[in-house]
Amino acid sequence: MAHRVRRRPAGKKDKRERILSAAIRLFARYGYHGVSLETIAKRAGIAKGSIYSYFDSKRHLFLTVCRRTMDRLEARMAVLNEKIKDIGTSIREALKTFFSFCESNRHLVELIIQERSLVKRHPQVTVLKKHYTPLLVEALKEGIEAGRIRPLDPETAASVLFCATFGALFAYLEHGVDLGGMAEAIADVFLHGIMVKETDK
Repeated sequence: MAHRVRRRPAGKKDKRERILSAAIRLFARYGYHGVSLETIAKRAGIAKGSIYSYFDSKRHLFLTVCRRTMDRLEARMAVLNEKIKDIGTSIREALKTFFSFCESNRHLVELIIQERSLVKRHPQVTVLKKHYTPLLVEALKEGIEAGRIRPLDPETAASVLFCATFGALFAYLEHGVDLGGMAEAIADVFLHGIMVKETDK
């Protein structure tokens, strides 16, 4: 389906940035298959051929958009890690930060998930989970050694947390689940469990 796109006049802004800005908006609105390079070029105010000076193909451009989105998310998470050291607080704040970013960038996040066949082999797109899993596992090990966390398999625990997190994200995208409430619920269940302890009776 053709889209009516207002042509933007060329300015001093770097062409590559104009292309990316146009692609981000159009991909998020119409999806990967609903946007042509010609449409992106028109939105960016350049000739279609100019795109090939920066990107080999639409797929290359799309992957760059995905990487930029993930880089922004990782930057937010990195700042969070520098400020908070307590594992309980870190998990709560990390969930809030992740879900808040997903809400603010819903269409792009949904697009990346929908087009995962295009990005699944691209390491920079999947780097988030690969990067944070070892960090979480190490933090859990430290907590176990210090006696703050009961003895358990830290890798399994980390996997459970990530499964719950992405499960909540899918529920948000498909059913509009409240991610703010889910952040608190996931953190509470993960950190404290659901069973009443004998000492609490």
